Amino acid sequence: MKKGLMPLALPCLLLALSLPASADEIDDLKKRLSELEAKMEKSDAKNKRKLKALKEDIKEDKQALRISGFGTAGVTKSDSAFSTSDRDFTEEFNYGTDTKAGVQLDYKIGQHWSATVQLTGRANNQWDTNTEWAFIKYKHSDQLAFRAGRLRLPFYYYSESLDVGFVYPWARPPMPFYVTSISNYEGMDANYRFSTGDITHEASAFVGATTGTLPNGLSINLEDVWGGTYQVNWGGFGMRLFGMNADTDLNFGGAFGLNAVADRVGYYSTAFFYNGENLFVLIEGNRSDTEMVIVRTSEAAHATAGYRWGIWTPFATYSYNNSLDDGDAKLLNGAILPPSRLDNTSLGLVLEASTQVNIKFQYDHLYNIGDGNSNFAGLKEGTDVYTINVNAIF
Repeated sequence: MKKGLMPLALPCLLLALSLPASADEIDDLKKRLSELEAKMEKSDAKNKRKLKALKEDIKEDKQALRISGFGTAGVTKSDSAFSTSDRDFTEEFNYGTDTKAGVQLDYKIGQHWSATVQLTGRANNQWDTNTEWAFIKYKHSDQLAFRAGRLRLPFYYYSESLDVGFVYPWARPPMPFYVTSISNYEGMDANYRFSTGDITHEASAFVGATTGTLPNGLSINLEDVWGGTYQVNWGGFGMRLFGMNADTDLNFGGAFGLNAVADRVGYYSTAFFYNGENLFVLIEGNRSDTEMVIVRTSEAAHATAGYRWGIWTPFATYSYNNSLDDGDAKLLNGAILPPSRLDNTSLGLVLEASTQVNIKFQYDHLYNIGDGNSNFAGLKEGTDVYTINVNAIF
């Protein structure tokens, strides 16, 4: 080989000898890259599963806790100033008579258990917060459930939603009928639902105790409270029955020469209702039985009818409350309590502003007022009350 070709031949020889080694290294590098990609894909899949599980946990937590609320903002004006157990009416525009707000928290603890708390504040009560609901619920099945804690006494057809102005048809429930100083109790209840053909049934039983203050300022205790409800629905028609008994202690604080008086009190009510596509009718009646003075044996009723016409719903209501112990309700000094009576005619109009907001206009005429009606302090014969309320739920 010529000496001049050696410098060129040597690098070529070295390059040729090195090619197999570089190919092996490339193959090994490709193998490592493939393994790394497989590990990354496996790691990504694992991370995706963790992320999906985390999202499902967050979604489940959101579904477990449900927060809802309601509120009413309104104004009233009355021909005379008077007060009830939970409202004040004035001759000037009063923005606190019906104004209130509430929030409810429902938490699903497990498949069968849940907890509910409802807090409500009223402008008429300086926005002091009251616990209307506070109970634990065990749902055994779609038919049978149990609750224990602070519950609502089911006096009326709308007892469960008495504070939610959006739900019932009136700006304010009929005052001679929906009047009570006690609306809650501490205890437990059981609820059972079943069907027979096209008819649905719902029965409940409850036990407990509670305390309260009457409009006249006397404190009252209800012990060994027990009772139940039964409701049946068929199409748009329905009926509801309610009965309750309780050992009652009334503390007079020395008034009329009395300190404490005890007696058994019974309360019973019936409701008939029809809820059609446009027309709705609700008729309720009740009776309380007791030999106790001040807490009168009485009867009350109301009839409400309305018609849904697009976003407008006009309605009319007549209600009354009447004492039944006239001449028998005697105090220790021999004085006889005067008759207790009140009639109320209402006309109203509801505007459905949205699925969560409505506006209600209502006119009430209160008349046939008995001298012994302590539930309406200061009320004068022939009083007219004008109300505009805006109600919302969320």
